[in-house]
Amino acid sequence: MSIKNYLYITAKRVSKKILPRRFREYLKQKLLIRSVKKIKTQRCDKTLPHGVNIIGIVRSGKGIGSHTRLIARALETVNIPFCIIDICEHFGCSQNNFDYDNKISNKQIYNVNLIPLNADCIQHALIVIDRKEMNKRYNIGYWAWELAEFPDIWKPVFNCFQEIWANSQFCANSVAMKSPIPTLAIPLYAGYSNNIINDGREYFNLKKDIFLFMIAYDCESFVERKNPKAAVDAFMKAFSPAERNIGLVLKLFSSENHQAHINDIKEQLKEYSNIYYIEKYLSNEEMHTLISVSDSYVSLHRAEGFGLIPIEAMALGTPVISTAWSGNMEYMNNKNAALVDYQLIPVNGQYLGTSAGEDYLWADPDIEEAANLMRRMVCEKKWREELINNGKKTAINDFNANIMGNKIRKRLKVLELIS
Repeated sequence: MSIKNYLYITAKRVSKKILPRRFREYLKQKLLIRSVKKIKTQRCDKTLPHGVNIIGIVRSGKGIGSHTRLIARALETVNIPFCIIDICEHFGCSQNNFDYDNKISNKQIYNVNLIPLNADCIQHALIVIDRKEMNKRYNIGYWAWELAEFPDIWKPVFNCFQEIWANSQFCANSVAMKSPIPTLAIPLYAGYSNNIINDGREYFNLKKDIFLFMIAYDCESFVERKNPKAAVDAFMKAFSPAERNIGLVLKLFSSENHQAHINDIKEQLKEYSNIYYIEKYLSNEEMHTLISVSDSYVSLHRAEGFGLIPIEAMALGTPVISTAWSGNMEYMNNKNAALVDYQLIPVNGQYLGTSAGEDYLWADPDIEEAANLMRRMVCEKKWREELINNGKKTAINDFNANIMGNKIRKRLKVLELIS
């Protein structure tokens, strides 16, 4: 690890302890955005071999690591040559997944760079990416964004790329309004696995004879956006502590720096039995098992770029209750998910790239309607089975590695970057 990167990671850890997150993000954007202002992409070197260099955090257990591995699988499925330059260490990420270690490279081999790192991360990534080699290639950013408007503060990042791909049409529409370069949707898909642990409830010490709702979220992806309190409020409105045939599983990522939030949730639910908190890292097999042994997955988010866990739940046969707004509407409708109505309210500076008083909006889901849908999920087996069947069809047939891979192949052919 370079001295520069060591100092960056150390400063990041110290700042987490002494500065509020919103202030940290504001400083990061203001200070690091300067590094991309003078970058100008060049024409691609046509002598380079055809294929894709994926530059990202492929070994990370976080959502952005999952995005990277899904892209790799899509390229593999349609036989597009690729390698991966993993920069997990540079970002100080824990390394939990080694599925693609056979594809790891220390150099940009092919003529296309595909960088699945969001706009706010690009500045830091450029510290370790070989910029001389990057400028010989066609550079594509693969972004997730959750609001209907893209922040002006990140507009200089477009200088790093020839085009942007987005993980949903919702995200693409948002970015395209500010983008001076081509922007198109290349949606993700359900990266589920049929490798499910036998006796999954026993494995996780969950009661077998109760109806289990599941919530999962990464606290570092902004608790305000993931909005777990809404799901907890809906659960408490739908069921009383006396109803011991109902339970709730909370799978928490990155909870170590958010214990005050976790304690608030635990205090809110203290009168209820059958509440399960899982805060450790889970492998893909474990996570998919946990989803599959839950009876319903709940996401009352304020905004999603795509929503990987909900589509995985649908593919695994776990019906979803979700806010009917943003990137998850790429694959959800009233026939395959239980959709919750909402009102758009001001973000008011509670999310990345936004400041108080700006005109950004996100969804405020209807708690009463969500509670009614939770009750209905328990009581109406026929309706629940219809959601399960339709959800599986959508997630498996309409969103998969082959479909994503062929969209990538088609676009690269149009650009004459692969034969």
